[in-house]
Amino acid sequence: MIQQIQAELAKMTKEQLIVIMPVIGAACTALGALLGVVLTTAVTFYQGILTRRAEREKHVRELAVNAAVEQWKAERSRADAHNEIGTVKSLRLRIASFLNFSEVLNQKSVTAQDISKNIIDSDTIIQEAETAIQKSK
Repeated sequence: MIQQIQAELAKMTKEQLIVIMPVIGAACTALGALLGVVLTTAVTFYQGILTRRAEREKHVRELAVNAAVEQWKAERSRADAHNEIGTVKSLRLRIASFLNFSEVLNQKSVTAQDISKNIIDSDTIIQEAETAIQKSK
C-alpha cells in the first residue's frame, strides 16, 4: 500500500504536490489530535477508576478505625463499671484487628471463607502482639 502511494506521488506534478501536501498535513494533524483525545480520555477514565477505588478503601479504613474506637470505649466503660482490670485489649490492638478485617471488605466479592480466614489471621496477629507485649513488661 505504501508503494502504491509512493508511485502515485511520483506521477504528480509539482503544482499537484503543492496542492495535496497541505491536505495531507491537515489530515495527519487531525488524526494526531483525534488519537490524543482518545488516549487522554482513556487515561482519565482509568485514573478515575483508581481514584474511586482508593477513596472507597480509605472510607472503609476510616469506618474500621471508628468502629474499633467505639467498641473499645464500650468495653472499657463496661469493664470499669464492673471493676474488671486487664480484661480489655489495648486500643491499638483493637484498631489493628479491625483494619485487618477491613481488607476483606475491600475485595470485589466476599465469601464466608474469606471472612473466616481473615478472622483467624487477625486473631493470630493479635495473639502474637499480646504475647510480645507481655514479654516486654
